[in-house]
Amino acid sequence: MSIKKSGITAALAIILAAFLGMQCGSLKAQETKKVVKQKTTTTTTTIKDKNVPPPTPPAHQKQAKTTKIKDDNGKEAYTWVKVMPQYPGGDDARTKYMMNSIKYPGDAKETGVEGIVNIAFIIEKNGKITNAKVVKGIGSGCDEEALRVVKEMPKWHPGKHKGKPVRVQMVIPIKFALK
Repeated sequence: MSIKKSGITAALAIILAAFLGMQCGSLKAQETKKVVKQKTTTTTTTIKDKNVPPPTPPAHQKQAKTTKIKDDNGKEAYTWVKVMPQYPGGDDARTKYMMNSIKYPGDAKETGVEGIVNIAFIIEKNGKITNAKVVKGIGSGCDEEALRVVKEMPKWHPGKHKGKPVRVQMVIPIKFALK
């Protein structure tokens, strides 16, 4: 397969050729041999066919892997499990809880601070929230308010791994916006 493109670097041409070849099912490049000939304005790239595994499926078709982390106390928690924790009543109920519970801090109102505060926390085996902390904040009292509201959440339905309740770390964004 040969590609001639004016003004495209050899690396870009190789990537383009690999993408087009995989789409057609004709390029197989486990051992890719490339020959680059440069002229004044034209780059020619040759890729020799060899056997390779098929291209990986798109991200939305991949199944996420169960992963573990250690919390601040050294205890294991998962970041993803097949049955993720659920807020009682679902996402709509969680959103309603947040909207009813958050009080926009006075300092933030006065200075016009808006943005998203990311809060990480662990949902224990019994559904209780622990280890809540600000991962990314915007200041002016918004971080503290988001943390307060998350800590006061009711118990969640715990996540499950292999049918058993497990500790799961979650990160949720809380948006502060003035109307």
